[in-house]
Amino acid sequence: DVPLLYWCGASWVAALTVDKSNLQVMSELPMGVSMVQRVLELDESFDEGSAHEFFVSYDGGRSEAMGGSEKNAREHFERAVELSKGEKCGPYISLATSVSVSKQDIKEYKSLLNQALAIDVNKNPVNKLANIILQRTAKWLLDNIDIYFFEGEKEE
Repeated sequence: DVPLLYWCGASWVAALTVDKSNLQVMSELPMGVSMVQRVLELDESFDEGSAHEFFVSYDGGRSEAMGGSEKNAREHFERAVELSKGEKCGPYISLATSVSVSKQDIKEYKSLLNQALAIDVNKNPVNKLANIILQRTAKWLLDNIDIYFFEGEKEE
């Protein structure tokens, strides 16, 4: 049931990005997160570390006051990269858009997105479509860097 747990939990949490003002969904957030946490307990290697990738965004995208943790996000990032053998773009983009943006670390942001762009999409056919889409996302994020970083923080 690991795939069902993962996709149900990840989808549940993703519903928040559609309507963050929906208090019903907000109150159910812990259920979705618990499902993905259970995936880590049962089979952390599921889908080459997708549950770890989930927690890169989840832990990295929340303030410490809200229960987030840069340290945890980085640990999940390292494990996701290890389990995917560095062949998935997702962990790099997740860390860049959560931790690097919140810290306003433009150098790390660019480095992570460039690492995602350097992945050979043909090396792992299972991830090819996702990697193609995520590389387009990485390129867009780099092309629109001014949306995420304050003018004074940019490096040339």
